[in-house]
Amino acid sequence: MKKLAPTAFIIAAMCVPAMLVSCTEVEIATSTSTPTPTTSTQVPTSIYTPPPVTSGRPTPVNPNITIPNPASDFTYTIDGDKVTITGYVGRDGDVVIPEKIEGKSVTFIHDTAFYNCERLTTIKIPNGVTHIGGLEPRDEFVGGGWGAFANCSNLVIVTIADSVTHIGDFAFFGCGGLRSITWPSSLESIGYSAFWGCSLLTSITSPDGVTSIDHEAFSQCYGLSSITIPDSVTGIGIGVFAGCPNLTVTCPPDSYTHRYCVENGIKFQLA
Repeated sequence: MKKLAPTAFIIAAMCVPAMLVSCTEVEIATSTSTPTPTTSTQVPTSIYTPPPVTSGRPTPVNPNITIPNPASDFTYTIDGDKVTITGYVGRDGDVVIPEKIEGKSVTFIHDTAFYNCERLTTIKIPNGVTHIGGLEPRDEFVGGGWGAFANCSNLVIVTIADSVTHIGDFAFFGCGGLRSITWPSSLESIGYSAFWGCSLLTSITSPDGVTSIDHEAFSQCYGLSSITIPDSVTGIGIGVFAGCPNLTVTCPPDSYTHRYCVENGIKFQLA
């Protein structure tokens, strides 16, 4: 049975030591105003306004880029006609994963592919990818926090194509700069601690079709004020919204989520 995730970020080795650029960690300033709950999905707009930063922290240079990075920017494995991205050795902060490598479809992002990659600022995951991490089943937490994009502290924007069905355990764990996610309509499950500590997220609309949200998936997202969860959800783990003091959950009446909120004393409104 899974143990609960820790209440502190995991400090681990850098993802690809040979190619990282030295950066100084600083904090992104957060708004002092109280967020207004909404039900709209937070997505990138065509006109991009960079987040407030201080000198020394990477920021998106070209977040609207659509040209894929070359295959040489990645390490990967090929199994039949499927490619798994296992690492990133490029130097750009704004990254577009290609749909095909060596003529074969990219279908998986490995659990540690971009782990601790502090240079990463935006990521576009292409059509054809079905899993972001979650390729190595875990029976319990074993000193890890390993996840496909875990601890990418400067990651601001994530765009996920409408083919991804599973966001794996710890996938975006500790991405404290993350502000915007384009959610795939194909999504079915959100893994254990998948967005733990993404404190700048403010509003989320879970796509119709999601059936499960694992333990602590949104724990410590203390900037989160609004999340909309559809009737399709039939399983929510322990502590999913722990450390989200300003959160209001929007859900259908008599749904699993409605009962979960009532039983756990979580503020909600019925859709």
